[in-house]
Amino acid sequence: MNRRQLLILMVKWLAAVPVVAVAGALLPSVLRLFKPDAPPVPIGEPALSKAPEGAQRVGNINDPELKGEWGVVDFIFRQQSVEYSARAFNLTKVPGYVVKLPPEGRVTDQERRDGIAVYSRICPHLGCIFNIERDKQRITRAYSVPLGRLPENPVFACPCHFSTYDLARAGKVIFGPAPRPPRRFFYEIDENGEILVSGWEAGGIA
Repeated sequence: MNRRQLLILMVKWLAAVPVVAVAGALLPSVLRLFKPDAPPVPIGEPALSKAPEGAQRVGNINDPELKGEWGVVDFIFRQQSVEYSARAFNLTKVPGYVVKLPPEGRVTDQERRDGIAVYSRICPHLGCIFNIERDKQRITRAYSVPLGRLPENPVFACPCHFSTYDLARAGKVIFGPAPRPPRRFFYEIDENGEILVSGWEAGGIA
């Protein structure tokens, strides 16, 4: 093989590299067509997770912070999830908020009964941690939310992509790319007023 033939062969191989790379990228998607999808997990159904030591206390309905309207208690929920490895489980920490709702802001039957909502702080958009915000001017400046979109009550607002949720409408998205309201925790209130969380809604981020 002379030098000219070697150069032609090298050029052909170099030209094939992008084709092979594209084929390699597309192959998993093509093969995926031959594997049926698992059925979707209904919104509101428990996820494959649980509290590793039973229901966890996240606050008390009589806490001073929950006495007034729009009072808030933040907490960390220790979650045990299924993991397909030799260990078989994974422990993670999920931040959350207990929010005291005024009568006019109680939308669901549970809110009307208990006067509170218990939300995960993980934004359903891309998994950032959102905050509770009360000052309209600050929300407009820090989160780019138009003033006309904001209700009079406090909102949840995510600093990453500015998804904003109306707490007086069950966490309805009022601004930003989030596909749905924040996920709620499943809880009970015992005879002493302790708020006990056992898990949270199924589903991942968008």
